[in-house]
Amino acid sequence: MMRDKKYLTPLQVVIAPYVARFLRRERHERLLKRRQETIAAAIRARELAALKLAIQREARMQAQIVRERLAGIGFSYAHSGRYAEEGQRRRRQVAKIKFELIRYNEYGIWLKVLTHRLRLLGGASNELPHRTTVAALIDPKVEFELSIACGRRVAILANNPRKGVWIVIYRTLSGGMLPALVNYSAVLQYYPPVMDKAHIVLGVGEHNKIAEIDLDSYPHMLIAGAANSGKSNLLNNILASIVRFATPEEIQLILVDPKKVEFVAYQDAPHLVIFEDDKGEIPRIIERVSDAIRSLRYANRVIDERTEIIKKARVKKLSEYNAKHKHEPLPRLVVVIDELASLWRPGRRKERDRVHSLLKRIANMGRAMGVHLILCTQVPTKTNVPMDLKANLWVRVAGKLPDHVSSQIILGTGDAAWIEDIKGRMVYAIDAARHVIQAPRITEDDIYESVRIAKGRAAGLITYVGLEIVPLRDAILRRLITEDMAIHKRDCQTYFSVYAVPREFVGVLVDEILDCGVVETELGTFRVQRRGNHLHLVGAMGGAEEANHEVIMIEPPTLKLLPATVGGANLDAPPPAPEIIIERIVERYYTLKEIERHPEFEGKILAETLRKAIQQGRFQALKQGRQYMVTPEDVRGFLRKQNRAGRAGRPARYQNGAD
Repeated sequence: MMRDKKYLTPLQVVIAPYVARFLRRERHERLLKRRQETIAAAIRARELAALKLAIQREARMQAQIVRERLAGIGFSYAHSGRYAEEGQRRRRQVAKIKFELIRYNEYGIWLKVLTHRLRLLGGASNELPHRTTVAALIDPKVEFELSIACGRRVAILANNPRKGVWIVIYRTLSGGMLPALVNYSAVLQYYPPVMDKAHIVLGVGEHNKIAEIDLDSYPHMLIAGAANSGKSNLLNNILASIVRFATPEEIQLILVDPKKVEFVAYQDAPHLVIFEDDKGEIPRIIERVSDAIRSLRYANRVIDERTEIIKKARVKKLSEYNAKHKHEPLPRLVVVIDELASLWRPGRRKERDRVHSLLKRIANMGRAMGVHLILCTQVPTKTNVPMDLKANLWVRVAGKLPDHVSSQIILGTGDAAWIEDIKGRMVYAIDAARHVIQAPRITEDDIYESVRIAKGRAAGLITYVGLEIVPLRDAILRRLITEDMAIHKRDCQTYFSVYAVPREFVGVLVDEILDCGVVETELGTFRVQRRGNHLHLVGAMGGAEEANHEVIMIEPPTLKLLPATVGGANLDAPPPAPEIIIERIVERYYTLKEIERHPEFEGKILAETLRKAIQQGRFQALKQGRQYMVTPEDVRGFLRKQNRAGRAGRPARYQNGAD
């Protein structure tokens, strides 16, 4: 994008402040902004040129140091010869290692060793010093000598015969082609706009290559590492990205947190699965072992149900089913377990075998059904991660591990024991390859921001286009009206910030409402009216008759109105069936006074009935004059104000045990 910008010429930069005085405000600001961008681009170009020149000089110096050091440790050959005349001393010519290519960037310096040269008339000539072999050159002792001489970590690479022998001098503090730190915000641009295949960015590899997978191709994952090795950081990267970019209709989550503190930030995420079984409702964040086993059984039931559905659709996996049924897709279910070894007590073999049997079935059959596993452990032993379970965990990621044996169990090699001790530095095995990556560093603010974005998208208040949050003005106005919120800038900004709505947008919207006084929405026309010490949006009234009545706007099919019982008993428990007097389909709007005049009610209306009707969505709003009330507290206050005297002159008692 920076290349496409048209910057000013040096002469235009000089005269721009003088020309801007004669322009209008918008063009004046636009010209000065272009001038600042041009100056900043020139400074960046000058800095890059200086950096390139410095690295070029360093590359030449390091090449000379490497060449002399190799000659000093025996990688040279001295030719001897005599002149024709007697008495003259011998003239010695020393053959040293030569470099064919020198490449450099901000991460390192590459020196390609010249091993042979093709002749013009055919054949090749050896360019290495006499008695010098490549096998001797790639000895780890030679790397150590060169590292001491250069003052940096040096590696000699000769893995591919076609590419030749390269001596690499690393310029980074981490000692490799990997960046020492990658922020979470830097990898967000690599996520696709649609997360139907559960795309995941694991980290950044050598030469800034992005390491990414999707759960449709690699359904299950194992993450292992010692304490403070970045295991939880990578897990939070995955979860935060899922809740940020995917909708609950695309991916659902079951979070098992035996440590009870790792997944606290995701408590309000709309992606969490809530289900019931014969033992009751499962908590949003699972902490107990018994609840974890219930969740694994639920995942197995989902597999069985989807097997029948996908079988009837005559497809083989979930992605094909969703492509065929775009209007009714099935979401993916991801089961995340923070510490696998905490799901059974030490020495309890039956408990461990029960958990392993549930996990093995999910790993075996869950791939095609869209049920995935992400398992974490810091005790990578054969007992905790058996071979038949690990065989189905196709992606295995390991942080720094204490020994070669633990790395062998997770990766099949000892790479995780030899990587640099840098936070976030990890090795992941996929297919038959092993790659070293730097996992993005995520903070608590990044996690909570992802959850707020997920809540805002689920509530319909924002959309997430690219990496930009786009507020939906009509949806925000609808929430202001239905929640009967006070039109106060600070309170509205605090309320909508929970849903990731920008505070600046809310402030501008509130100022616009207060300035205009009237708002046009899909619900109708509303105007600002003072109620007590606050301003509220109130619907414009159509006539005097409507203003004098209190209207209950009831949605079909059924409204149950219960009579008030004697004595003011608590009605939190449902009343018995014989006490139900009216149960009918309301076909039009009834005023409150019409219902009160019904002979079976005798002027008494139960507050608890209206509260339950509100919670169950049986009516939309209660309108008293020009005020709309939509919360149970407003309805109770309305009933207390409308309380009329009884037969003996005493006020009628309305049941308000919930108050």
